[in-house]
Order: sequence, then C-alpha cells, then structure tokens
Amino acid sequence: MTKFEEEFQLDLEELIDGVLDDEISDSTFDGEKTKFIEKYAQQALPVVPECVGKFVSGDENELSKADRIAYLLKSVQGDSYYLTEELPGDGTITVDEGQELYNWAICQHHETILKLWNGYTVEKPQLFRLKLNNTPISNYYLWLNQATGKVFVDKKFLDWTNHDNVKNIFTEQEIAKISDGAFVNNEAFELVPVEDGE
Repeated sequence: MTKFEEEFQLDLEELIDGVLDDEISDSTFDGEKTKFIEKYAQQALPVVPECVGKFVSGDENELSKADRIAYLLKSVQGDSYYLTEELPGDGTITVDEGQELYNWAICQHHETILKLWNGYTVEKPQLFRLKLNNTPISNYYLWLNQATGKVFVDKKFLDWTNHDNVKNIFTEQEIAKISDGAFVNNEAFELVPVEDGE
C-alpha cells in the first residue's frame, strides 16, 4: 500500500467511525466530509440508481443523511451488516432494498459515496416494449394488467379509455418479474427500446 493509500484509508476510517460512534454530528460531518473530498476526490456528481437516491434522501428523522452515507461507506469496505441486517431488521429499509444498496456500494469507490453528500444524479432506467415477432399481425405488443398480473397482446397504443391499470412500457427488472420471467429472452417477442418522449 502506498503512503497515499494508507493516509486515505486512515482518514476514511476516522471519518466513518466518528459518524457511527456519534462522535461527529451531522453539521460537523458536513465540514469534515468537505475537507476529505477536497483532499481526495474530484467534484463531479455521481450517477446513482434510483434505490440509492431514495436511500440517501430518506427521512432525516428516521436516519440522518450522515449515517446513511456512513453505512454505504462501510459497505464499500465489504461490511454488509448495516444494509442487509440492521436497517432491514429495524424496518428502515426492506431486505431487498438493503441487498440492492449493498450490491451497488461494493462496486463503488469511497470518493463516489462521499460525493453523495453534495448531490447526485439519479440514472434513468432504460425502458422497453415487448413487440410480438413473426406473426401475420404486425405491430402488436405485450401489455400487463397491473391489477390482475395478466398479460395480453394489443396495438402499441390502446384506443380504449380507462387503462390506468395496464402498461406496455417496462424496465428490464419489470420484464423479469412478468409471469415469473416468461418473457426474458423469449423468441416470440422483440425487446424494443423506448425513446425519450415516446
């Protein structure tokens, strides 16, 4: 380990431990974090998944922003306890949310997590339609009735009204959940990216 890496690690551990041990208040954390970032990190805002944005901006009365960032920092170091056991155990987040946060955090650098204090950009997930392939009828797409979980095939845009319960634009994660993954890599359907404003 280089001298820089050793110094970075010591400063980081001191900052994390101070927050988790309540030795550093939220207001003090802001100043300490700013000094740390100026010393070690570039100033670009990180791009984060929606779950991270939701977690970091969560209810301050329930859990401070400093604590949330400290838990993510612990996860970067490979400590899954806080996100996968403690916070789900006390109802702050669900087990699935904790696992998703942990899986994201372990792939990040400490600098990225610290930058979250100053802001971040929530990435927009790619959206898709599932177009029916190789049939005499063309331009038909998979639709999901969200109330019943049933699927049907119809035109790209529905002519009938009162279809708030149905949708035909999905994220990849949503497609994986429809009918227990029956439409993932299904050759009967083509995955068509949705363009902005469509």
